[in-house]
Amino acid sequence: MARLLAVLVVVALMALAACDDGGDDPVVLTDAGDAVTIDVGDEVVIDLESIAASTGFSWELREPFDPSVLELVDRSEIGSDDDLVGSPGRLQLTLRAVGAGETTVELWEIQPWLEEPEPNDEVVFRITVT
Repeated sequence: MARLLAVLVVVALMALAACDDGGDDPVVLTDAGDAVTIDVGDEVVIDLESIAASTGFSWELREPFDPSVLELVDRSEIGSDDDLVGSPGRLQLTLRAVGAGETTVELWEIQPWLEEPEPNDEVVFRITVT
């Protein structure tokens, strides 16, 4: 009986370990004005819809965020699933909290080659790291 109980405990612990990916899923921000508080080491993903790449518009940082608070881990531009010309895509920025503080991530969707670009859209996210 004791041996069966020990085997069951080991199996249960192995099952729990398989469920744990070693960290929390990142917070995903999608709406302009979203604010979040995260811990040092956590990641946050900014996920924005883009208008068609064929228009020349892309999401760009309007102002740099505080590098003592956040670092850019990944920038992914994801095309539409339907592969139709003119279909919108997505931008995903993955940021990691590297130090305590508060910063904003300001993005605008512009045609970056223009000297004085007119934004199609603008968003601001406030991120606090504790």
